[in-house]
Order: sequence, then C-alpha cells, then structure tokens
Amino acid sequence: MKKILGSLLALGLLAGCGNEKVSETPKEEENVAAVEKEEKPVELSVDIVDEASYTYEDDTELMGNYSAVIENKSDIPVDVSNITVTYENNDGNVIGSSTNSTVWVSPHVIEPGQKAYVMNETDLPIASSDDFKSAEMTITPEETAEKAIELPIEGELLTADDNSVFLRMLGKVKNTSDTPLDHVTIAAAIYDKNGKFVTVSYGQVQETFNPNQSVPFQTDSPWQNFGKLQEPERYEIFAYMYE
Repeated sequence: MKKILGSLLALGLLAGCGNEKVSETPKEEENVAAVEKEEKPVELSVDIVDEASYTYEDDTELMGNYSAVIENKSDIPVDVSNITVTYENNDGNVIGSSTNSTVWVSPHVIEPGQKAYVMNETDLPIASSDDFKSAEMTITPEETAEKAIELPIEGELLTADDNSVFLRMLGKVKNTSDTPLDHVTIAAAIYDKNGKFVTVSYGQVQETFNPNQSVPFQTDSPWQNFGKLQEPERYEIFAYMYE
C-alpha cells in the first residue's frame, strides 16, 4: 500500500508540474499580442477643412490657383510638406499640376487637431477659364520629430494692390526664441462677410533676426475676382518657426 500511495503521490506531483506549464501559455500569448500591438503602424490622417480654386489671366497666360485649410486628425504630430495639386478641365483631363510649381504650406508640421494653410498656383494650357473645372489636392502626411513653434504677430493689416485683385497681409513678427531665426513662415486664411473661405495669403521671413527683435513681413494671395466673389472681411493669421 505504501508503494502504491507513493506512486500516486509521484504521479500527482508530475501532474501538478504539467499544470504549471499550461498556466504559462496565456502569459506567452499576452506577450505576443503586446508585441504585435506595438508593431502596428500608426494611422496618419489629414482632413481638408476648406478649399477654393480659381483661374486668372497673367500676361496672356491663364493661371490656376488653389487654396485650402487642412487639419491633422492623427494622434501624433505630422509633416505635411508632401502635397500635390492637380487641375482638371470639364472633360476630366489633367491640364496642370503642382509638379511644375511650389505648394506653400504653413506650418508644415502640425500637432493633433491643429490646422495649416495651403496655397499653390500654376499656369494652365487652356484657352479660357470656362474650360477649367476643379483642382484636387493629395496630402501624404509623415511622422516627424520636428516642431513648429508659433511666434507673435502685431500690427497686421489686410490690404490689396491698386487693382484690388491681389490680397496682401502686412505686419511684424517677433522672435521670442533664444536663438537667431532665419526661416519663418506666415499664412492667413481669409473669409468673406458670410464666413465663406476665400483664399490663403502666404509669406516668409528669410532674413536673420535676433531674439526679441521684430521684423516686417508681407504675405500674398492668388488673384481674386471681386466682381464674382464677396470681398474679404475677416482672417486668421499665424507665424511659425521650426526646430
């Protein structure tokens, strides 16, 4: 009896050891799931909040321009420098794109929920604005460690040229950082009296200015036909440095 009981106890101990090994399996599965969760790619998303596109004649050439307000819907900061704009005619044919011009955006780094202002213009190989249908923007956001830091603006004024067809923003931007700056971007989203988005006015300060110094700036917008559009009434303007 003692031998049988001893054998049973031995079997019980072995069974207990087996149970301990089985109990470790869920932990291993949890570890694998945690690793897979960590390796899951971050989803980047940027929405177009407002946009507008027009055409105008410049030295007998027909120009197309596009402006937009975009917003970062991602959970992390993104770089939105990678932007393309495509212009189409009434038949859906591509008649121009930003490959032959520059897409200006400020700021080009945006935090979650933050907005940026976009502007582009290019020449169009069509006879008249009646052949122009629309412009389409594509944004490829990228994860970034770069930061955009807002700088204070003072004395801003919304004005136009003598023919009232080119909008301008004038003002001063102050360097509130601890180092000299030689690249600051400034952009304004402009709206009419009904709150409709009209255009973006964009500019840069590329001259070096020291901490606590203020320098003048000018931003410019694409051509606006105020015979067809409501004249601008309000704006949102921001200046940014980058680090």
